[in-house]
Amino acid sequence: MRLFSFSLIFCSAIAVICSNQKNFENEVIAIKEIKKMPYIPELSGDSLFWSLVQKKLEVVPELINCLNDTTITQANVPNFGGYYTVADISYYIISEIIKDIPTDQFVDTVNSGAGGYWMYWNFVRTSYDNRLSFQKDVEKWYDINKSKLVWVEDNRKYRTAIDWKFPTSRHPAGGHYFIFSK
Repeated sequence: MRLFSFSLIFCSAIAVICSNQKNFENEVIAIKEIKKMPYIPELSGDSLFWSLVQKKLEVVPELINCLNDTTITQANVPNFGGYYTVADISYYIISEIIKDIPTDQFVDTVNSGAGGYWMYWNFVRTSYDNRLSFQKDVEKWYDINKSKLVWVEDNRKYRTAIDWKFPTSRHPAGGHYFIFSK
């Protein structure tokens, strides 16, 4: 009887874990449906974006797996033109979770005359091989640094839309991860 009870509890726990993992997969698959990205420093954009940010580090490996997905979404890229791909949105979510992620280390800055976020767009839009290289470098960086990431609460209030008249809200995840260095 004890063995049966233990087996039942064990199987129930595994089912819950698997269903939670499945929910991640379903949300990550749905990234292609995002139509509006947040325009930081406001908390605008599709709720799915923020739902994935709230998953924190648990969802990062799934998002890294998407960094080669060139499926074009309906979300337009302000200031740079074109549309976000699933890979772009996945990286945007990762960089909202991990504030210290060094984007410039994953792109070719030598052959890019542009600075800032232009480096990212120029690099990943140049070729699919660049996207694969970017994915590999992000994965390597994450594997090396995930044990050094520390959660820092963010209690500031942000606008919820472009207009300053709109109400404010706290960050949906309540903070961000930063690299802890001794």
